[in-house]
Amino acid sequence: MNNKHKQLAIYFLLTVFSIITSSVFSQAYDSDNATDTVQGFDWPEGKQMALSLTFDDARLSQPDTGIPLLDKYEVKATFYISPGSMLRRIEKWRMAVNSGHEIGNHSVLHPCTGNFTWSRNRALEDYSLERMKNELDSANRLIEEILGVRPVSFAYPCGQTFIGRGINAQSYVPLI
Repeated sequence: MNNKHKQLAIYFLLTVFSIITSSVFSQAYDSDNATDTVQGFDWPEGKQMALSLTFDDARLSQPDTGIPLLDKYEVKATFYISPGSMLRRIEKWRMAVNSGHEIGNHSVLHPCTGNFTWSRNRALEDYSLERMKNELDSANRLIEEILGVRPVSFAYPCGQTFIGRGINAQSYVPLI
């Protein structure tokens, strides 16, 4: 599949997803019965909904292919980046920030469960709350120093919200 076909496929999928989402939300929202509290938000330029696109791990395809495609169609997204990959495409990530994309924290080392071989040297089961706090703060500082934005959102690596194991397992949600 060449780049043109990939771009068209992505655009098609985004369009279909937008139509489905719009249909679901319009059916669930009855504007005739809405109160001022529900309608208290003034949508810009007469818009009636929003769609949130998020990507994680700062895979190289995101700044190389994905962001230029999103920019072409004036679509903005949130990218939860891990600094290791960010450092390989610094200028492209800076361009993403300058074109209005949001950058979120995804940790420094992307810890995950030690059940995965690739994560055993940074297993969440071996983390303490202090270690996780330091990692999150370090990622925020690094992103801010390099890209000039302070992350205000976070994506849990591997979707996991606990550190430790067994009776010593703890949620690190309060750190966020």
